Amino acid sequence: MLRSRSTRIWVVLLLAYTAASALRFKDGRQKAEPYEPGRIAEALAQGHGFSYPAADQWFFLRRERDTTRFRPTAWQEPVWPAVMAGADRVFPDSGRARDALIGLRALLLIATAPALLLLARTLFGPRLGTATGVLAGTILILLEDVQDGVFSSIKSQYLLALEVVLACWLLVELRRRPTPARGAVLGALLGITALTGSVTMLMAPIAAAVLLQARKTALALLCAWVAVILPWSVRNYHVFGELVPIRTGFGLILMSGNPILGQTIAPEKGGCSGFERPVFAARGAWEAVERATAAGDAKRMDSRPVDCGARDPNGRYFSMNEAERDRYWGAAGWRFIAAEPGIAARLALAKPGHFFFRTGHHATAITLAALIGLALSLRTSSAVVVFLTALSQAVPYVLTIPYSYRYRYPLEPMLLLFGAYAIVVLGTRAGRMALPVLSGRGRPADQAGSALRRMWGRAPRTRGGPARARRTSGPD
Repeated sequence: MLRSRSTRIWVVLLLAYTAASALRFKDGRQKAEPYEPGRIAEALAQGHGFSYPAADQWFFLRRERDTTRFRPTAWQEPVWPAVMAGADRVFPDSGRARDALIGLRALLLIATAPALLLLARTLFGPRLGTATGVLAGTILILLEDVQDGVFSSIKSQYLLALEVVLACWLLVELRRRPTPARGAVLGALLGITALTGSVTMLMAPIAAAVLLQARKTALALLCAWVAVILPWSVRNYHVFGELVPIRTGFGLILMSGNPILGQTIAPEKGGCSGFERPVFAARGAWEAVERATAAGDAKRMDSRPVDCGARDPNGRYFSMNEAERDRYWGAAGWRFIAAEPGIAARLALAKPGHFFFRTGHHATAITLAALIGLALSLRTSSAVVVFLTALSQAVPYVLTIPYSYRYRYPLEPMLLLFGAYAIVVLGTRAGRMALPVLSGRGRPADQAGSALRRMWGRAPRTRGGPARARRTSGPD
């Protein structure tokens, strides 16, 4: 199907739409910023390894007394800085390197559409899956703010989303035909995915648990996953003297999303030493999360733990490496959660609520449609497995803060897939109910895709009469 003429035309149209957006945004793309990984990529391209410029090592605080130019980093997502460093090496001119990365991001966004089509056909069968995949892929490109999303920043979410969709497709194929070799391929892809975005760390254990009956396949998956991550872990151990398999940066955002955020609704119970006043005042957990994700307040929320560490009376903060700082902030976050479980629980309810229903202009509609699609596909166990595996990316945000749409985007294609499935199935059932009234002939077929087959052409006839309608839903 992905090699068919109609699919190629569809992809070309999506490319043309994106190219037109690029021309409209020609001047704005000159402002594209790569944020923290860009500085790591600069050091990597210059031969300093995964390092930060020394003055930026402590985030939000300039340390003029640093004497070395670069310091090693355990940045949690090394794949994207490596891609950016590659662009810097291929294109020595920084402007051309930036434009090459913007073009790559656009291609990654476009490539996610046919990947969704491939996954939909595998889950829901040829005809129903094709309608679902085409609708989901088209909506993905049209609803994604191409100008702001692709051309005004250089971040990794498009690569991560494509990896997640492909991993889910491989998982479905692996459930149908489990072999150790296929398990190793999926494990390797999930390892690369985890090194691209640490929020996907739970996908490999979940996939292995799903495949537990095929023990050799599950074991091969986990071994390949560990093998891909291991070189980065060894590098971190060599640099920091302790095992840091993948640094998640969880400590900082756990601190921000609990003691610091908790102080905004209970000033006497949260915060950190040296700061009696909260970053802002909120009347409840929902308002606190809403304000914490606004541009100005988000930066203040993220910098407050750093300021707290800088005021540590024991003067430990500036002697810590990144792994030690994660533990330092994380310990304070867990202490607050244990001491104030009520406040932490209220915040933990508001955060995923914001993640699914308040992030982006169409978040609520997409989430509700996806939940309807999940309900309609409950009999297809692979669909449920795929949905829950992809949904695991949202787990960290129950405790931390989903600052922007970029945090949700890697899950967006999967939500759109199930939302499109709901639209196709419900539309098909509505047509199925209307067709007998319009035609005056017999009752509709029971299969969800029967109306689609009537609209797209009759099944071939045989000597015994019309061929039986083929099943449109994919195997479990």
